[in-house]
This record gives sequence, C-alpha cells and structure tokens, in this order.
Amino acid sequence: MTPESATRGLHETGSTSIFAIDETHLGMVKFREEAPICDVVLGKLGEICSAYQEASAAGTGRRTGHWMVPFGRNKDFVGRELILAQLLKRIPLSVDRDDCQRTTIEGLGGVGKTQIALEAAFRVRNEHLDCSVFWVLAVDAASFENAYREIGRKLKVEGINEEKADVTVLVKAALSREGAGSWLLIVDNADDIELL
Repeated sequence: MTPESATRGLHETGSTSIFAIDETHLGMVKFREEAPICDVVLGKLGEICSAYQEASAAGTGRRTGHWMVPFGRNKDFVGRELILAQLLKRIPLSVDRDDCQRTTIEGLGGVGKTQIALEAAFRVRNEHLDCSVFWVLAVDAASFENAYREIGRKLKVEGINEEKADVTVLVKAALSREGAGSWLLIVDNADDIELL
C-alpha cells in the first residue's frame, strides 16, 4: 500500500495525526486490548482528541484547562456511583465561588480511593473543559515537591525552576490569582499530613 493510498493525501500536509503501524491490514483490524499495538493506537487517539479539544476551545474563546494526571482512565471501573455522585456534588466551583472545597477520601489501603479520585478527575475534565486538573503524588516529600514544580511549569510560574524556590508557596499563589480559573487538585497517598 502506498503512503498516498493509506493516508488519503494527508501525508503531504505534514499532519501529526499520521503514525505508522507495523502490521498487516488483518492485524490492524483485529487487534485486541492486550496487544501492544492497542496501547499505541489508543495513546495516539488520545493525543488527537486532546489536540482537537484544545483547538475547539481556542476557536470558541474558551480557555482550556491544564490536565496533569499521570494515569489513563480505568476502563474496568464499575460501581461506586453513589460515592462519585457525592464527591462530584461537593467539588464543583458552583458550591461556593468564594472558597475552596476540601474533600478527603479515606479508607483502608486497596479499597479503591485512587480509582474513585481518578474517575472523578476524568468526569470533571469531560464536563468542565475550562477546569484545570492537577494530580499530586504525595508518597514522600520529594514526589510532592516534584509534582508541585510540574504544576508550576504548566502554569508558567516565574521562579519555579530556581533551586531554592518554595514551590508550594509559588503554586498556591498562582492558583489563588483571579485569572487562574477553576481547578481541581488531587493529592494522592497523602498519609503524612506534614507534607501538606
């Protein structure tokens, strides 16, 4: 098959949506989720969708929120609708525009707290394109600081890369500004309150 035939002429436009799959037509049509190529295709489709959402938001004048979540959506997530409904009812900006809503999901290890927070993050993103979603892994002080530094980079916070910068103070100030827009900050595995 020629590049022209396979891409219907898109190869000439320099489109970033074109990527090669080293597979026969039969192999492409019948791959399963556990096939390695499936991850490649789903990843590329996710990139294309994100780019489309950003372009659509830019075209309408709507600001697109930042997305900093280190996990993909759990396709096997089921149930917990009551918990999710309660959580999503507590966290939207409309609850109290003048105050930050703080919510904790607590429970024994392995009961699905992270998965609930992850599903909530995806639902917030899908319903509120202008809301930024940030995920902070707080396993230890280093992971917490690294995540905050990355948030600062996304927000283009001045001084965030300086060695002695207090990244938590800088990020908090940036998120507290009037023009910061709405945001959701998920702090995962925050067992040590001193980190916060």
